[in-house]
Amino acid sequence: MCLMMCTVHFDNYHELLEDYDEEMNQYYDLRSPNYPLPKFTDQVVGRLKLKDEKRSALIRIAEKQGFHF
Repeated sequence: MCLMMCTVHFDNYHELLEDYDEEMNQYYDLRSPNYPLPKFTDQVVGRLKLKDEKRSALIRIAEKQGFHF
């Protein structure tokens, strides 16, 4: 059995994320109109900015293996 590996590339990730943000905002607004949430991408960026020891350890391991962030 042969499995094909493929990578999907997009010309504009920012545009795709804006579309996703809009779709998620509509979804959450319909569920809870009185409880506004920040955009999905803002939530992700905020979460990733938090110091996380496990994430830091994984980054150090990946860097030792030759990956650069």
